[in-house]
Amino acid sequence: MRTMPICGESQMISRDDWKPFEKTCLSAVSCGRIRYQEAIIQIVICFLLESWAKALAKSVTHVLQKDEQRTMMTLWCLFGSPLMIGAELTKLDEWTLGLLTNKKVLSMLTPDCKPHQIARDDNQAAWSAHNEKTGQTYVALFNLSEEVQIVNADIECIIGADGRCLFEPDAGLSLEELWTGKVDSAETAVSAELAPHSCVVYEVK
Repeated sequence: MRTMPICGESQMISRDDWKPFEKTCLSAVSCGRIRYQEAIIQIVICFLLESWAKALAKSVTHVLQKDEQRTMMTLWCLFGSPLMIGAELTKLDEWTLGLLTNKKVLSMLTPDCKPHQIARDDNQAAWSAHNEKTGQTYVALFNLSEEVQIVNADIECIIGADGRCLFEPDAGLSLEELWTGKVDSAETAVSAELAPHSCVVYEVK
């Protein structure tokens, strides 16, 4: 057994753990490519790198909850970010598949959809996006805090690429929430009560 400091702590290293690194480097010694001292240094470096990687993986304790996954997907689509996924696609559960294939949310994922920040502070944010080609307008509300929040976006702040207001105040708007399909209405502001780290995204008509 050998003792080595790993991530600030001394840990016992078994011969079985050490052996693969030692074998690789010592084979290089026998071929004359490196000296024995260099081989030992490389063994230590390789072992430390692997140990640190394992320790880092164990330290990642936060897994995105469903609300947070929806928030990330909404932001990606709102800003037209390229979407890439690394997973076994044939083994996705129904909820994840729905997250990635929601056609109404994906309709924001186009260069024609121009996002605009309506409001933001430490606890909440509101964005709008307007598609100049189709005329579709979206409003997304985000709760950035650790508490339940009511998030608002004034209708008069929903603007197009040219800066003009897209809707008249008190016009009476129809809202369709793109994740749930729920239909609502608004008079002077788009509003929603949101759980921590969650969002809603509406198509406004």
